[in-house]
Amino acid sequence: MTATAERRQTGPRRESDVALAEVLSAMKTELAELAVCGERLQDILGEAISHAGKCPDPALIEEAQGLDRMVQRLSALSDFIQAVSGELPAAWTLDVDAALDALPLSDLAARLGRRDVGVRSPSGDFDMF
Repeated sequence: MTATAERRQTGPRRESDVALAEVLSAMKTELAELAVCGERLQDILGEAISHAGKCPDPALIEEAQGLDRMVQRLSALSDFIQAVSGELPAAWTLDVDAALDALPLSDLAARLGRRDVGVRSPSGDFDMF
């Protein structure tokens, strides 16, 4: 065991420490929401194809099926993370600050554990409304 790992197991809890199960639960929610967005995109794409007024290109249909695979994978990953997080000891925590600093979307960082979301607004944030 490294000194850092040993210190994390026995050392005092830091303000930036978050329960690992909590972080995984937030990730599960994000993946599930992305799967729902993907399903809506599938519906929109299906409507667009049917209203195009001509027989769709088979290559387009094959590409559209990739969206279905993406939705299935997002949903499966969400379920997997939920199952894994249910097996974790409640005492397991981690310092999420460094990982959250790598996220360009401050609202996503907030949902995954950032407490000081209003402090920074990294490039890459985009609000349409």
